[in-house]
Amino acid sequence: MEKENTITFYPSNWLYNAGVIGFLRVLEELKLNKNIYLEEHIEIKLDKLNIDEIFDAWDKLTFKKLRISYKNKKGGTQRYYYANQTEDNIKKKIEAILEKSMLSEDKMKKRKKLHFSCTICGNIFYTTKSDIEVLKQTFGNILFGAERTFPNTYWMLRSGEVICPKCEFILMCHHIPFVVLGDKKEMKKGIFINTPIFKLTYDLNKFAEKILEEWEEREIKKILGSTLLQFAIKRKALLGAWTLMNIEVIIKEKDTINYFDLPYHITRILLDHEIASLIERIGEKKIFDLIIEGKFSELEKVNYFVLRGILKLKNKDKILKNDPLTNYVDDYKNTEHLKKISKNLPELYVKITKILEREENMGEKSINTLIWKLKQKGDEIKDSKVAKSIDDIAFRLLEQVRLGNKDNVFYMLLRCFKANDEKFPEDLIDVFKPENEKYFKTLIFSFLAPILGKEDKGGEV
Repeated sequence: MEKENTITFYPSNWLYNAGVIGFLRVLEELKLNKNIYLEEHIEIKLDKLNIDEIFDAWDKLTFKKLRISYKNKKGGTQRYYYANQTEDNIKKKIEAILEKSMLSEDKMKKRKKLHFSCTICGNIFYTTKSDIEVLKQTFGNILFGAERTFPNTYWMLRSGEVICPKCEFILMCHHIPFVVLGDKKEMKKGIFINTPIFKLTYDLNKFAEKILEEWEEREIKKILGSTLLQFAIKRKALLGAWTLMNIEVIIKEKDTINYFDLPYHITRILLDHEIASLIERIGEKKIFDLIIEGKFSELEKVNYFVLRGILKLKNKDKILKNDPLTNYVDDYKNTEHLKKISKNLPELYVKITKILEREENMGEKSINTLIWKLKQKGDEIKDSKVAKSIDDIAFRLLEQVRLGNKDNVFYMLLRCFKANDEKFPEDLIDVFKPENEKYFKTLIFSFLAPILGKEDKGGEV
């Protein structure tokens, strides 16, 4: 439930998440950090939020990222990123976010307005048909296919996407947290690291920005790996399996969107605090690259060549450029550097091996046991507010399960728990693990059965 005088955002798809983090950056520009609660979800106090100040900060960050300013624009031939948007239009979108309450359903019906389900957040809202046309014009060039230009991208040649007023400005912030690759003058190519937890998403993108400021690496795999490493070292946080599996990089290049993620076992290794600290201590980029590539067996080989290199330098022998050591160590003539590697590498190798063995030995959980646990959990909460929230979206939820849309099912269930300040059950997280892929529908149905099968007050099922 939203608290009085606050707006609350829950994680959803990458586009919405990027917009929320972008909005957060706008408020930070105004030094409003104290108004923000940031964990799995985000709560922002409405006090002291000023529409004009928010617009100015948004325009400043937009110009910094895209070299486009909307201040005092009157249209014409001037360049836009979001189509047909003036300063006044954008301020109206900001005002919609800051509204402390929406008009009641009765009042909206009296005004003969239509109700729609928001494509982005899924909430029901009331508006007029003409408002929907404006939404298409605003985002057609950026987020959706344009109905007039590309009608064949839509079912029955007509657009079905609509966006509620509270999401419009949020989407207009989605470009702000993207980290620019290449030319800093304009974001021709950028990346955004997306996760199911807002605090983690915020931290990882901040770390990615810092990494790109310090070194010129442009390979997505290494940027993500280094970012995870820094998070593990500085935050020392333990992340659940579902979170680890859903850390992805969104790559935006002109009008194209691509996705990249690291294999689960590599993500798991990089986010282990002890392993991350050892990699940091070793301080050798080529060894880090081996880990990113999953070439763990070569670490033993590296150990051998490092020790051999130490002996050569000790005996005043030269290490030639074609020596195998040069494939694994950049500063191969530095005895102290080699000693540091040789001291920490065995421990690193053992810790990585233990994690891999633990993952392999865990095996597949007994599906029968998991089904029983899920039924028990469903039975435990069938009279709770969470069950009521689940029941309210039952048809949409069941359809998403039928279609196998795991992400949508997860977010819908997560919102039901979070909206009622309840912890998401660990056994329910197990349903979404890769090893249970073929049982996904059966497991979800097992959890939902006691909830949706609960008798109502009239005694009907």
